[in-house]
Amino acid sequence: PVNINTCGPLVLSALFTNLSPSMAEALVKNRDGGNPFLKTEDLATRAGLGQAQGDMYDVRTEYFLVEFEARFGRLERRSQALLYLQHNSGKPAKIVWRSAQL
Repeated sequence: PVNINTCGPLVLSALFTNLSPSMAEALVKNRDGGNPFLKTEDLATRAGLGQAQGDMYDVRTEYFLVEFEARFGRLERRSQALLYLQHNSGKPAKIVWRSAQL
């Protein structure tokens, strides 16, 4: 699902056919100004919309893109990894994929 607390306005407007890009921009500005969505219903309430289809969005994330860079003298290594962390499971994060040196 799309995390409505981190996605941009174009993605947000794509979730609803009747959410204009300007309204999505206003929602994102409000969200980023310290008023995040605490539950999925908050989006529909603030925008005056019905619910999106199925489980298309949520207020939390289970996948995280991690980018890192390490330097030791003249040597440098950059890489990326996609991690999966299941909420409230107590399990460590799993590496879904990782890139070679960039």
